[in-house]
Amino acid sequence: MAEIEGARQELDRAAEWLCAELHRLAAQLTPAQDPDLYLPSDPFIVDWHEPLLYQYHATARIEHPTEHYDATLATRAASLLTSAGWQVTDDVTDAGSDTELTTVTADRDGFRVRVRIQRGYGGGVYSGQTPAMALYTPEPFVRPDPVRTPETVRGGYVLCDECDGLGWCPVCEGRGWCPNEQHGRERCPECYKDRLCPICQGAGELEIAHLPAWKRDQYPELRAVASRFDPPVPRDPGSSPRSMEDADQAKAAPVPKERVTDEHERGDPWRGCRPPCRPQTNPT
Repeated sequence: MAEIEGARQELDRAAEWLCAELHRLAAQLTPAQDPDLYLPSDPFIVDWHEPLLYQYHATARIEHPTEHYDATLATRAASLLTSAGWQVTDDVTDAGSDTELTTVTADRDGFRVRVRIQRGYGGGVYSGQTPAMALYTPEPFVRPDPVRTPETVRGGYVLCDECDGLGWCPVCEGRGWCPNEQHGRERCPECYKDRLCPICQGAGELEIAHLPAWKRDQYPELRAVASRFDPPVPRDPGSSPRSMEDADQAKAAPVPKERVTDEHERGDPWRGCRPPCRPQTNPT
């Protein structure tokens, strides 16, 4: 993304003006304590639609003992902000309770200022935010080149069947996020922001010797190749053959017969047993 010339400087100036406005307001409402405003060094992304919008947030807390609670603070804040040209609204939560919270919100030219006071708490909270601004111009996404192709795959390897050699996540194509109409972007449901293909982990290829039998079946060139590394997979005798070739082999397979070493042993339930399992007969 290319930076918009002068946009960051304009947003920084807006943050400085916001802090000065909060200090001015606090000096009139709570002159005994100058708030220590916190302003992060970098703005937040508040809108993930293209172009991305950035905004600064500033916050300060005034600490006073509980007995210093001033119920008129919200009213005085609303009056001062209204006289300064702000559009003011107020909201009261849990009115009449011991934890009644009053929030005064003021908007002007994209700026927002809030003053919060709560019953049972002697201090207050000042906060504000700048207008949201675009700092970079959006650029069309370019799909990355695959790390492996049929011509460059190494011997003893096959292309990853998940990403076809791309190496990057096949869903987000290496971005770590997917477009979302409502929120602009959402975390990729396939790689969870890891960006790499979850199967080959960026290699773009898989080693044949480490592929299980069911995985080799997905490659036509490997279906007839038996692996000496995998034991035979047990099959359910009642399941249907996987192919016509399996069915033909099943029909042609001989049925094993019981081996009889001596004709008189036929029908002898104790055949092969040794004492004491075989009952002993007394000589006549």
